[in-house]
Amino acid sequence: MGDRVATVLETILREERTLILAGRFDALGPLTTRKADMLTRIPDANIPGPRLAALADQVTRNQALLDAAIRGMSAARTRIQAVIGAGSGLSTYDRRGQKSELAESKGTLRKKA
Repeated sequence: MGDRVATVLETILREERTLILAGRFDALGPLTTRKADMLTRIPDANIPGPRLAALADQVTRNQALLDAAIRGMSAARTRIQAVIGAGSGLSTYDRRGQKSELAESKGTLRKKA
């Protein structure tokens, strides 16, 4: 039983890594359910120590990839908000460190003949 649990879990973890690297986060849901089911079977599976350590390493690597993806999405969201906000004016700071907003001028351009 231990060999089967370890093999299935290795397959799931490889698939999870592939999905994370491809940015297919929408497909992780069903995989997470399968992974959780297999993880609950580990205590009774009698998986040898070295193989169990390899599985733990895979889990750690996948978690690091997910953490990096979350940080990247957060940075992208922040950058998008900054770009959108840049169109509404300019933020500056005075000598006291107080933030002030300079509104965008809605002036018109006049052509001279």
